[in-house]
Amino acid sequence: MANQTKADIQNELLDVKAQLDAKDQELLALKDQMAAEQSAAEQPVELSKIEKRKQRSDNTTVVLVRRCFPVTTREGQAVEGGFKLPAVQSMDVNYGTKEKPDYKKHQVQETWFEVWNNGTPEEPNPVADQLNTLIQSTEYAILRLYWEFNCPSTNVYTTDETNDKGVKYKKTNFRYAPKKRIFAFDTLSQKDLEAETQEEIKF
Repeated sequence: MANQTKADIQNELLDVKAQLDAKDQELLALKDQMAAEQSAAEQPVELSKIEKRKQRSDNTTVVLVRRCFPVTTREGQAVEGGFKLPAVQSMDVNYGTKEKPDYKKHQVQETWFEVWNNGTPEEPNPVADQLNTLIQSTEYAILRLYWEFNCPSTNVYTTDETNDKGVKYKKTNFRYAPKKRIFAFDTLSQKDLEAETQEEIKF
């Protein structure tokens, strides 16, 4: 150190300063990267069209499904891309007391639904094929169905009615009950055909 000249010391200081500046640049780059990653993580995930439809769905039903059949014409020919299925809804009845409950499950109704492949070439939705594949490979499945009423305009007609206050109004009627068309579903549980163990149906 005693033999170093003032110029040597200045050069060493410049080198140290350059190293510190480089470290500062690395830290700044790292902070920018971390901020970008955090910002990306905080960005809401863009939902698909079908997920948006599920969020806005007026009708969702949890059911037990065992069977699925092709939609057919009057002549009995299967229509490609369409299936119909009977879905069971049930209720629990307490045969015991409030202190010692003894719940037994009873079927309330069996409702028929239709499901069709739909979507667009950019965002296809082969929901009918997916649902049929699931049902054909299971003994039963408990599903949450997302569905809409569906019928042709020829099924709808109006009548002039009068309420109990004497006010006249037009009532919408249907010649036959609108169909229930599934556009999406979630699998809540299932019993596969190849499953070795038997289990009670929790529905």
